Amino acid sequence: MAMKNIIIREFNYHLMKDKKPSLYFNEKEKEGLFNSGFPLTLLVTLKKTEQNPVYHPEGNCWNHTMQVIDNAASRREESSEPEVLMWSALLHDIGKPSTTRIKRGRIVAYDHDRVGEKLAVKFLEFFNIENKSQQLQNKVLSKRLISPAPEPGNVCPFLQETGDIFDHDLKLKWEFIKKVSKMVRWHMQMLMVIKDFPFADVETMKKEVDLNEIALLAMCDRLGRGEITEEAINQEKKNVRLFIEKCRIHR
Repeated sequence: MAMKNIIIREFNYHLMKDKKPSLYFNEKEKEGLFNSGFPLTLLVTLKKTEQNPVYHPEGNCWNHTMQVIDNAASRREESSEPEVLMWSALLHDIGKPSTTRIKRGRIVAYDHDRVGEKLAVKFLEFFNIENKSQQLQNKVLSKRLISPAPEPGNVCPFLQETGDIFDHDLKLKWEFIKKVSKMVRWHMQMLMVIKDFPFADVETMKKEVDLNEIALLAMCDRLGRGEITEEAINQEKKNVRLFIEKCRIHR
């Protein structure tokens, strides 16, 4: 079995099973897994991507993403497609490193959602393609085996559970990749809609994602910003209701 296939399945296992997937991903980051080459480097660069401290007291984009996946994990049961939700949470800000700028003394990342959509496709499609250069990378990755080798006669739990996102060849389904990329594309729309920003595009968004699912991701994103108070949670629930209401009456 290709090392890449093992990686993607183990990532999926921890995203779907762990109460706090951030513990796993932080451990692997410390071990250097995300320095193994593309596309894993797309994740580690989040650590070097600073954010506006006014809106992100938690610090860099990696810290934020770890909080978002933990928020999403606590709400998996609310999702009709939890695997799409969890992978979208992991990749939602993957476009920030290449779009982050200083403008008028402020840190901004305009269009990171649009850039992130394309990068999410590249990230996930990588695990379905095998060529010579990637075979070489498999050798590098194998030296950083994600989990200890199982005892003879045993099978790692993440290899036993394939989930609905894999086809019969254990490759990621294109439908899944597309859904995740579209969630990444539209994860900022809740803010744009409730604030009546001119960049809101409800009509196109409604054609590409489920309202309840994108609202759930947006709430997890909004709550991944430092200390989460009960007041903040209640406010985001109100924002979700307002967002869905405005989208449903939109013509």
